[in-house]
Amino acid sequence: MGAYGYKGYAGAAYIFKRTDQGWTEIKKLVAPKQDNFDEFAYSIALSHGHAIIGVYGANDQGNNSGAAYIFEK
Repeated sequence: MGAYGYKGYAGAAYIFKRTDQGWTEIKKLVAPKQDNFDEFAYSIALSHGHAIIGVYGANDQGNNSGAAYIFEK
C-alpha cells in the first residue's frame, strides 16, 4: 500500500500479509534519500517477489524527473 503523503510527502510503502486473523504489516519501505514532496510510493507494481516503487517528485536528475526503486523480497 502506498502512502505518498507520509512525512511531508516524502512517502512510504507498506507490505502486508494476510493471515487467518486479518492483515499484518510486515515491512515499511522508504527511499534511501527522503526529501519532502518526492512522493515515494505514488505508484507501486508487485511481481514475483519484487516491488517497484515510483517516486513521482524526485529531483535527482532534474526538476520533477521522477525515479523508481526496486526492492526484492
